[in-house]
Amino acid sequence: MKQLIYTLTLLFCLSTYAQKPERGEKMSLEQRAQLQAKQMQLHLDFSAEKTPLIVEVLEKHYAQLKNLRRDKSAKSSFDNRMALLDLQIALKKEMKKLLSEEEFDAWEKMRKKKRKQIAKGARNSSHKEKHNP
Repeated sequence: MKQLIYTLTLLFCLSTYAQKPERGEKMSLEQRAQLQAKQMQLHLDFSAEKTPLIVEVLEKHYAQLKNLRRDKSAKSSFDNRMALLDLQIALKKEMKKLLSEEEFDAWEKMRKKKRKQIAKGARNSSHKEKHNP
């Protein structure tokens, strides 16, 4: 009887163990920047001449972001958060230079919407984990 209970418990634990889904191949910084610039061109309807400039700004931003995430050794969470905010401010200034006022406003709205979706997804996933045994 003990062996049956032990076996059933083990089977239950193994069957409920969830693996993280694979997210596919990782994109390079250049690919991410190009994809983001194309999406911006589609949604903001800016000229094709701006695309290479925006790709350059995004590549620089993604590289700095990657370096910031990689270099967490001696910094506190406060310092990391401040550095992240500095990067976001710099990106915003660069985009303000490149985009017209209407395009910039639309870009800001697009970013806010994306952040809400990401936050909502994070809440939903944590909510599912708490309530699914």
